[in-house]
Amino acid sequence: MQAHQSAKGGHDEFVVDNVNRESKSIILLHNLLLIEHVKHNLFNDLINALVESPTSIRGNTFISNESVILNFLEILC
Repeated sequence: MQAHQSAKGGHDEFVVDNVNRESKSIILLHNLLLIEHVKHNLFNDLINALVESPTSIRGNTFISNESVILNFLEILC
């Protein structure tokens, strides 16, 4: 989250340089694919969890993680 905030604010080029130099974008893409796989296989359970309790950590974790990773990749590119 800190890396995302630093890159988004343009405060620290170290974050962007380090992610690019260490090829960490591959790990971010892997995480996105994993989240997509889990959502695809457990979509009904995820929707039911969100309907039962909109503030459920279990249901919101996938959505928030996916949006943070996507936004971070967008900032890096």
